Amino acid sequence: MKIRRKLRFLHRWLGLLTSLWVIQLAFTGLLLQQTDKLSLDKRYVDSVWLLEWFGYGQKTQAFRHQGEVIYQVDDRLLMADKVQRLSQTVHFAAKKNKLWLAATEQALYGLNHNNEVIWRLDDFDGLPTPLHNLHVDEHIWIKHNKQWYQINAQFVITPSAAPIGGINHAQKDNLTAAERQTVLPKTLSQVLSYDKVLADIHAGYKGSVWLNSLTALALLYLSMSGIIMFFKNKSKNRKSHL
Repeated sequence: MKIRRKLRFLHRWLGLLTSLWVIQLAFTGLLLQQTDKLSLDKRYVDSVWLLEWFGYGQKTQAFRHQGEVIYQVDDRLLMADKVQRLSQTVHFAAKKNKLWLAATEQALYGLNHNNEVIWRLDDFDGLPTPLHNLHVDEHIWIKHNKQWYQINAQFVITPSAAPIGGINHAQKDNLTAAERQTVLPKTLSQVLSYDKVLADIHAGYKGSVWLNSLTALALLYLSMSGIIMFFKNKSKNRKSHL
């Protein structure tokens, strides 16, 4: 009797667990069926924790210069609420007049106040790469290995001695907790749609692998035990009629 009670107790709680799992499947499946009507593929997530849960916002940094900031979140740059795609990691940044300069390992970008790339230099333009430092004064300076180079207004690149008076570029920093709450939704505003969220949850890509596996095993157990109980009861009923 004790074993039977324990099995009933287990059966009850496994039933509750699998019921919640089935409800989640039914609910997400129903919403996915209505994707076009609800425009779920055109509505995007702005929740920070949900973006982070889906793996966005893992790579973040800020470059600060005299009260101005340019942010990089994953493969996007944010400046003055304008977003620019940039697949490479920015290692150095500097402000020259009204332009922001962003130096990756393989290229140097000039960005205007609207966060638009107005020029780009790379090895095809004679830029020595990889870049190891950046400095600005009346000219632009970049460092490759141990050699400094000067870039003039015509984008002519010439070897030069090291800049005098120290290196002048933006301070590289991490995002504060408050900045993450505002910067991530702005930078990633068109990245993760709600139909993608629902599809991944429905397919079991998001969430605990162990929980999904245990729930699936519990559902198999309930199904098999239910079938066994059905035939046992049917057999007992036949014997009682004999």
